[in-house]
Amino acid sequence: MVFFITACKEAEPPHMPREKMLAVLEDIHMAEVYSSIIDAGEERTTNKNIDSLVKYYNIVLDAHNITLEEFNQSTEWYARHPAELDSVYVNMLTQLNELDGILSNTGK
Repeated sequence: MVFFITACKEAEPPHMPREKMLAVLEDIHMAEVYSSIIDAGEERTTNKNIDSLVKYYNIVLDAHNITLEEFNQSTEWYARHPAELDSVYVNMLTQLNELDGILSNTGK
C-alpha cells in the first residue's frame, strides 16, 4: 500500500542545490545592480537597462552552465519550499554584506 501511494505521487522536477542556487542568485543580483547604474554626468539614476540586463542574465546562466528553463524550475521549487529559499537568501545577504565591506575598505 505504501509503495502504491509513493509511486502515484507526482515527482518534483529537479532543482539546483542550495549552494549553486546561492551562487546564481548572487550573480543575478549583481547583474541587476550593474544594469541599473546609468551615468548621467554627475547624476546617477537607477533605471534598469533591460537590454543590458538580458545580456547579463545570459552571461550568468552560461557561467553557471544552466539554462533559463533550469533556473526557472529551480526558482519555482524554492518558491514551494520557503524555508530553503530563506536559507539561500540569508546566506546571500551575508556574503553580499561581506563583499560590500571589502569594497568599502578598498575605496571602490
